Amino acid sequence: MRDILIKEGLVTNTSDYSKYNGFWANVRTKHLSSEDLQFLRWKYKRKYSTFFKTTPVFKANFPKIDLLRILILRPYYRIKNFITSMGRSERNIFERDRKRFAEMNNFFNRL
Repeated sequence: MRDILIKEGLVTNTSDYSKYNGFWANVRTKHLSSEDLQFLRWKYKRKYSTFFKTTPVFKANFPKIDLLRILILRPYYRIKNFITSMGRSERNIFERDRKRFAEMNNFFNRL
């Protein structure tokens, strides 16, 4: 499949395998750049796959942790995220997160 995408010119990162970890967009589509795909992935993960939304299975299996999450952790993170997001656009927050994730992926230059 990768060879087909390379032939079609849809793979934007063919050699930096440190970014083949599931976070970075290494492809593009005919209508979206890899940067646009990266932003959309970040945006919808932030919106729909968060610490604030848990499944009924989690709630049934871990009621004490769920209660801790509801009463203490969720309000804390909401306030923290609100304060750190004040005056910033969604794109600015994305760029901040992207830089942080890029540094997390840089193992050898930290030593």
